[in-house]
Amino acid sequence: MSVFLLSELLDACQGMSAKFITQFGLKIKEVRERLELSQEDLADLAGLHRTHISLIERGQRSARLETIEKLAVALRVQPSELIPQIVMPKK
Repeated sequence: MSVFLLSELLDACQGMSAKFITQFGLKIKEVRERLELSQEDLADLAGLHRTHISLIERGQRSARLETIEKLAVALRVQPSELIPQIVMPKK
């Protein structure tokens, strides 16, 4: 595979990662708002800082597995309900 093709594939994967992080944040926000919780309420329930919740919801910070677990427990959902679907790239 040429360096050019590898570069294009890497760019596409990075774009998918950014989109995935943004979609994850939107899902957190959707569930939080459905439960009528403020970011501060969610932060308190999850043991996180409100700024961290804000950054995740805006797609400006990715979440570690430990954070996803805390958010799921605080939102009373399974972690899988917070994870966006992905579209597998064609070969």
